[in-house]
Amino acid sequence: YSGSKHPYYQTAKFPFGYGLSYTDFEFKTEKTEVTKSPEKPKQEEKKTVTYTELQLCFLQIDTDGSINRKMIKRSVPKNMSPLTTAINLLLQGPDTTKPEERNCISLIPQGTKLMSARVDDGIAYLSFSEDFEFNTLGAEGYMGQLMQIVYTASNFSTVKSVQFLVEGEKKDYLGSEGQWIGSPLSKNSFAY
Repeated sequence: YSGSKHPYYQTAKFPFGYGLSYTDFEFKTEKTEVTKSPEKPKQEEKKTVTYTELQLCFLQIDTDGSINRKMIKRSVPKNMSPLTTAINLLLQGPDTTKPEERNCISLIPQGTKLMSARVDDGIAYLSFSEDFEFNTLGAEGYMGQLMQIVYTASNFSTVKSVQFLVEGEKKDYLGSEGQWIGSPLSKNSFAY
């Protein structure tokens, strides 16, 4: 086919230099048309979000001044650490935009942060920032904040009691009022 008019062959000459002559090479070239198929619009993946219901313990003050527990249910996206989620929601305080939480209060000191959480053999080890140690409401304030956390954590079947830690350290007493936190506290630790 060299030099022929066949549509798929062409003759080309390439110089090689260094005193070599031009040499004929045959290349087969085919004409092909590339047609681009229209792109299918990407369908958005619909992710199904599964929700779980958490119970948070807030407090209400009755007309006679007594403090009572009020368990609030919150629906949140399911995740791998529901205890951490529940405690962090508790630390944010009641959502007063919701009717069932309007008259609720929290005695946990503002600015308190959860540093870590783990559960071992039925005991939740919860470490809080140092803000947790300073409750301006005295002994009742300390009892209230501890009770809120114990009741919230104990709603999980894996938690029977809570060992409180401050900045990762175990302490015997909380604050200047001397509220005992040297051993795990359970719901039975509170008279409320």
